[in-house]
Order: sequence, then structure tokens, then C-alpha cells
Amino acid sequence: MIVNIDRVKVQMALGTSWRNAIASASPVAWYRLNEEVGATVALDYSGNGRNGTYVGGPTLQVASALVEGGYAATFNGTSQRVTCGDLTAFEFAGAFSIEAVFNFTSTALMTVVSKLSSAPSGYALYVQTGKIRAIAYSGGGVSIFNPVSTLTYNDGLSHHVLLTWDGTTGANKVNLFVDGVLASQVTATGTPAGTGGTVELQIASDQTGADWFAGTIDEVAVYGRELTTVEKDAHYAAYAVPWTDVTADLAPNDLTFTYGIRGNGPTDHLADGGTEEYWLRNDSSNSGAKDGYYSPDHINCRTGFTYGILTRTLVTYAGVDYQRWIGTVDEIEPESGRLGSRRTRIGASGLMRGLIDAQLKNLTLQTNTTERAALQQVFLAMPASAQPLCMDFDTGVDTLPYIFDDIGAGARAIALVGDLVLSSMGYGFVDRLGCLRYENRQARQTSSSTYTFDNTMKSFVVPTSLSNVFNHVRLEFPLKHIDAAATTVLFSIPDASTTNPSTISIAAGATIEIWGTYFNPNNVKQNIGGTAQAALVITTDYKANTLADDSGTAKAANITIVTTNFATVTLFQITNNDAGAVFLTRLKVKGKGLYNDGDAPAVEATSMQPYGERSVTIRLPYQSDPNVAQDLADYILAQFENITGQASSMMFLPHESDAQMLSALGAEVGDRITVQEQQTGFIGDLFIHEISWTIKEQRYVEVTYGLAATIFADTFWILEAATSTLGTNTIPGYG
Repeated sequence: MIVNIDRVKVQMALGTSWRNAIASASPVAWYRLNEEVGATVALDYSGNGRNGTYVGGPTLQVASALVEGGYAATFNGTSQRVTCGDLTAFEFAGAFSIEAVFNFTSTALMTVVSKLSSAPSGYALYVQTGKIRAIAYSGGGVSIFNPVSTLTYNDGLSHHVLLTWDGTTGANKVNLFVDGVLASQVTATGTPAGTGGTVELQIASDQTGADWFAGTIDEVAVYGRELTTVEKDAHYAAYAVPWTDVTADLAPNDLTFTYGIRGNGPTDHLADGGTEEYWLRNDSSNSGAKDGYYSPDHINCRTGFTYGILTRTLVTYAGVDYQRWIGTVDEIEPESGRLGSRRTRIGASGLMRGLIDAQLKNLTLQTNTTERAALQQVFLAMPASAQPLCMDFDTGVDTLPYIFDDIGAGARAIALVGDLVLSSMGYGFVDRLGCLRYENRQARQTSSSTYTFDNTMKSFVVPTSLSNVFNHVRLEFPLKHIDAAATTVLFSIPDASTTNPSTISIAAGATIEIWGTYFNPNNVKQNIGGTAQAALVITTDYKANTLADDSGTAKAANITIVTTNFATVTLFQITNNDAGAVFLTRLKVKGKGLYNDGDAPAVEATSMQPYGERSVTIRLPYQSDPNVAQDLADYILAQFENITGQASSMMFLPHESDAQMLSALGAEVGDRITVQEQQTGFIGDLFIHEISWTIKEQRYVEVTYGLAATIFADTFWILEAATSTLGTNTIPGYG
């Protein structure tokens, strides 16, 4: 039976990016509540590292109400909440704002966000009788404001809520906005008292474990100032602007997209950017009836249509929408000329692209950390605009002793993720929903086949050469050591006492920034990592003077230096508080240096396959355990020592059956499939590495999978498995 898709839908988010809008407002803390199922840590996306803790196991990976997508968390109203760290960060004695997206149906008193002591003092955002409310207390438990929405919102729909206060007692300075509309405006009668830093900020309950919230909460952000009207409007617009369907404007060309891990060799563990291409009508036959509707520089350009906006593709089958791709528009190519087709070619990149573009140096040295925790640090260090929509990481299986000591003055996020993934032989990619996923090295070996192709493919490509066969695997990894005491000079400028001094001039009242890259004091050409950086001491670590040669009046007491220490650099923010210009004549930072001592003895695995010598050498930048490295070498050998069992790609037509269509619509990178193909004689399981679709005439589909080999499950044991069955999930030597 031949089946066809109902239609393909192409949509664009013609508006402000939520991630950009929130990040640009510099929240004190930002809890997106979009962690993977089973997570215990609620990550702080503000960049301030104030992570919270999930208590009671709320339901995670609930669909978010945001246009961009992602996830939210649902709380049961009796025992589930989030407790947040760095208590004093939320002590607001003046202006502040609280923002959240949530839905509920109850009329009971329920807390959304609170920092209230039993006195009470502090503040809270809550709901009662179906209305949205806020409250703040001064010392002695006196309420200083209590805005209450006029309307009720216990309708089970998601609502964007923002409370702002400018910190004054002027008339009508407390504003409660619901879905972009002013829901209540009141006057503050005093200043809220702090809770003394002894009471945590809570999400979904108060501090006593009462007034539990039943419903879904998403995107909780707290600010130490009043958000402006422009910011308020931008935040609601980013939340509320719906996806715009541009399907009616598709020109009659193939729509193509691809994403996943390109290649299936022993070092192919990380996805590339992924791409999509389609064409839009740019003449008056489009839905806007305007020439230049999809030309960014044209007076008739569609509102919100520009570079960098999100676009996604959904395939409708049997009345159900399946999202198959999401990314950002980065190529807009209108065809010019009155005799041309008057179309615009759209080229989009998948959300892995953000990792390729983002250059990071704001990472701290990680010691004895799993690859999962380190991947989280990379993700959070990226600019919000470059991040995928969420992350879903398997549990880390390795404890890596030192991470990020090799990034120098900066490294691309994609390079760091690649090093982490390769060092543990996991897999990293962005899925069809825009979520960054990490599979640890055990996940695939314990998975089950999702679909069987029994001579139902249009083409099936097996190796025609030995290019991907290796019977001699050599793994290299570095040796490192760290200083015992935090007394090493990690960075310094040559001061006035040296042969070639270097001084820095700072104008009166000016603030400058300096990035100091760490180097080995015994070999200035060797960059090193650093940790346990010491606070700067006047004269010892920094000096300032009215003259560049340090012979004038000392001015170190008149400058202020704020340091932010990372894995390989320190950011110095230096302010001259003097009435005149001064020269910085000494600047250094001390700490523990981390040094690369070259490579450890390599580990090898070999076999006696009848192909002659086929060797491969792989470097694992963050691995250090020779036993794990040996296991990895054995694993790679088992996977690549024989040409039998390998395949490069497969193309099939989902239309051939309902089961095959549903398999294609639900397939994801990392899925295990079974293939039986009579002409090549291949029978066995393979993993999907890359997914490519071509959609013709908006109905006819060709799907191509890039494929990676499996190994026999009884080759290794995973002794850590909770239940152990030899030959299925018990794989010796690959822990």
C-alpha cells in the first residue's frame, strides 16, 4: 500500500528570540527548568552559577509554551519544588523584577517563586482564588505591597507573568503584568526587608514546605532592577509571537534538510551544523501579495523576516504533525531580474551551528569531573543566542582529572565538545527538536532495534574499500601535573623593575579590561591552565604610579581591580579613581599552575584480520586512565577490525508502507535499526548517524540515513548495569 504525507509545513519565528531577550536583561538568576528526565540540578542560565536543586522529583521535559520550544517542569502540588543556591544574591532591598511562565487550574494558595522568612520578610509571586498575586514585606511582617490581578487565570493555559518595582514609594510604582498587559498597579509603602541570607529562593513552594504549586512552571528569572517598558514588551513578544506558517509561499522546488553525525569512522562522534534549503515566492503571487516580500532590504519585506530567525519543518501524516528539523536562517538569496523566477532561496543551519560560532574563554578549570558535567559547563558558557534550545545528556561514565586547561585565550565550543565526546567515546548531536544530546558510550550497546528494513530500501551502500577498516588501534592521552601551592605566577606584565618593562596607561576615571593568558613562568612560550587563583595584594601583585617608570607618586590605592578567573585566563577590570592619569606598572595573578607533561605511554589493541596492517592513532585530550583507554582501544578494534558488518548509507521511500512512514517520522540520530539486504548479503544491526530528507512537490519523500556499525553485544561487559544479562546488556570491559 502506497501512503503519502498530508503536507509539509515550513514555519518561521518572525520576532524576538526569547533566549536573547532574557540574556540581554542580565538576570541575577535564570532557571529554564528544561533539564533531562532524572536531573537533580536546576541549572542557572544567567552565567552566575547559582544552580538550584530539584526536590521530590518533578516531571521534567514537559513541552514548553515558548515559541522556540524546549522544555518545562510540572509540579504535583504536594512535595515537589526547586530550592535555589547563593542565598544572598536574592536579597533585594530596592528595585527588582520577577518573571515566570506558568499554568495552573487550582484556586488554592500556591507559591510560584518566593523568598520569605517566617517573620515574614522578603517577597513572593503566588496565586490564590485563581488570581495572580505578589507580596513583599518590610521588617516586622508588614506588607508593603500586594498587587492582585483583576482576572482569574486558573484555566490550565500558560501565562507570561512579570512583576517589576523601581524601588521607590512613589505612586503606582509596583507593576504586575500578565500576558503583556498591566494586570495590577499599586504603590509600595516601604522597603522590603531582607531575609538575612538564611532563607533560600524557592520555586513551587514556600520555605516551610507549604503552599505547594500544582501545575507547570518554566523560565523563572530574577533581576536586581526594574525591567524597562521596552524590555517588558520585548520579553512578552518573544514569548507570545507564534510560529508563522510560510508553507503557502513555498516555490515549486525540492525542500531538503540534513542533520546528525557525518561519517562513521572511529573519530566521528560529533555532529556538524546541519543544513536546510527551500525557496519562497518573492513576487506578488505570495501570501502578502507583494514583490520583495522575502527580500530583507526591500521596502515590502515581511515584518520580522531577517537573518538569524528560527525556522522549522513539520511533516503532517494522518493528521499528526511531526517536527523533523529546526534551525536558523543564515542565507537569504533573492533572485533578481524581471525575467527571473522571482524566488528567494532560504539556507538555514541547524542549532549545532551555535557551537561552531561560539568562542569561549569564560570556563573555569574542572578537576575530577564527568564528561556530562563538563559538557554542561560548555553549554552554559555559550552566549544564549548560540545555545541549542535545551540539553539532554546521559550520565557521565568517566571521571576526567583536568578539563579546559588547554583552551588558551579562547576555543570554539565545538572543539571543546568534540574533545570531551571523543575522550569518552560518546556521541553528541542536536536532535530534530533543537535539543543538544549526549549519548554516553554505553547507551548504544544496550539499545534495541527500532525498525527492520527487510529489502525495503531503494539503495544500500556497503564499503567498497578498506578505508574504514583498522586492526591496529593506538590511543594517546596526555600526562599532567598541578602545583601543590597557589604561589605560581600564572600571568604578569613585565613591571618597571625588569629589562623590558610594559606599562599600561589609564585615564582619570576610566575603566579598562585586560585579559591575562596564563603561561609557564619557566617557559613563557608554553600556555598552562590555572586554578585556586589568589586575591590580588596591593604592591605585591599590582602597582600604579603617575610615571611610567614607577619613579613618580604611587597610586595603587587609587585604583580598583576586579578579577574574574577562568581556566587559562584572568579578566582584570581596572578602574582609575584618581583625578589624573596613572600608569599600571605591575600586574600579576598567582595560583596553582596545571602543566601538560607530554603524552603517557600509548595503549594499543591489535588483531590478526587478513587485510595486512591497518592502523589508526587517536588522541583523547581529556582521558587519563590507561585502563579505560585500553577498554576504548578494544572497543574500537571490535567495531572496525572487519569490513563485514559495516555500511555507509541507506536511502528508502517512506511511502511504501504505513509502518515505514511512521518509522521515518520518528527516527532520531543514535537509533538502532535492523537491515536485511539480499544483493549485498548484509544482515545485522546498524546505528543511524545522519538523517537527510528530500521532499518533492510537498508530498513525496526520500529519506537517507548515514549509518554506523555496531558490535556483537557479547564482546564486552558493562559491569555497572543495574541488571546484568550476558549477551544483551552485560558487556565486559567497556565500563
